[in-house]
Amino acid sequence: VGLRAIDVNRNSEGGFSFRVRTDTDAELTEVTLSVPGEHNVRNALAALAVAQELKLDAAAAAEALGNFKGTGRRFDLRGEADGITIIDDYAHHPTEIRATLAAARSRYVDRRIWAVWQPHTYSRTQMLLSEFTRAFHDADFVIVTAIYAAREQDNGFTAAQVVAGMQPANARYIPALDDVRDTLLAELRPGDVLLVLSAGDADQISAQVLSALRSTEEHHG
Repeated sequence: VGLRAIDVNRNSEGGFSFRVRTDTDAELTEVTLSVPGEHNVRNALAALAVAQELKLDAAAAAEALGNFKGTGRRFDLRGEADGITIIDDYAHHPTEIRATLAAARSRYVDRRIWAVWQPHTYSRTQMLLSEFTRAFHDADFVIVTAIYAAREQDNGFTAAQVVAGMQPANARYIPALDDVRDTLLAELRPGDVLLVLSAGDADQISAQVLSALRSTEEHHG
């Protein structure tokens, strides 16, 4: 089933609303997504196509898509404090990182976007090195941590080699998670958006930064 989205507009929930037509130009249904990112429009069309193949009701399928709030650690809004928005995402592949940052850029158009990325495994980081260096153009500031090894042995390759070729050129290599947290607390300012991109243990940064910002907020409040 060939489906296409028309009249695609950003909605008040930060997602997209659109009408769906079939390959014969018949109107099928309308969809309102609460999850951000243009890639989720494509995902929704794919899900509706499967629903059509299974002879499921299109309106019911569209309603289910509208109720979907995203999976854990996929553009997971951890909270806001002191005017700063903090988001976790499981992205650990260049394509996922680009999609996540594009979603953030479309949702937070005029705000400074910080991307903290914890590379996942030496082999993946090394194999996709050139793609990773080009995956962050929608971020204003990039901090790269030490590689999360998972089950791998350290092979001598470090994330500093990714940062060396990275665009934007203002990317920084800060290996230790505690130092990343301290850097963020010193440099984040109201209006900023922080995305922590990690399939490892760097999601602790978002929790720690949020907690510290809330303490500051209460102290000033």
